[in-house]
Amino acid sequence: GLEKDLTMEQIAVYADPKFDDDQMSEIRVGLEKGLTMEQIAVYTDPKFNAYQMQQIRLGLEKDLTMEQIAVYADPKFSDNQMCQIRYGFENGLTKDQVMMYADSKFNHDQMNEIRVGFEDGLTMEQTAVYADPKFNSAQMYQIWHGFEGDLTMEQVAVYADPKFNSVQMWEARTGLEN
Repeated sequence: GLEKDLTMEQIAVYADPKFDDDQMSEIRVGLEKGLTMEQIAVYTDPKFNAYQMQQIRLGLEKDLTMEQIAVYADPKFSDNQMCQIRYGFENGLTKDQVMMYADSKFNHDQMNEIRVGFEDGLTMEQTAVYADPKFNSAQMYQIWHGFEGDLTMEQVAVYADPKFNSVQMWEARTGLEN
């Protein structure tokens, strides 16, 4: 820390036995990258593992607001889930859009499908059809690609049913699109 021009006060923030070496490293990297003590305080908590700390640090470095970071700075989310939430904000999604998938009932693959659907221009109504943990990520993909292929709500409803696996959904979607 001292060789990187950190002050003793800054080093004292992470040189604490309550943090493991990886957590200490994430705190030090944030300080070295110029984050403020207030920003560092958001993730300087042993309830976060180093990978979770990294996701919070990356959001701070990308100038996400504290309100945006508060959506995912929660140990109930894995680092991969945090990453999907962070990507949504970084890619310009609204808080309402992100909140549709910022729920620990979705795994990170499901979160990714919901996020990418929004990024591709799906509406809240269209996304609500598949933003349900009863669908796995491969099923979600087939549903949102139906909307992307200009299928109507009624057409997508034909196969947006968890009793169909993703390959069956693909078959139905392909038939409807042709």
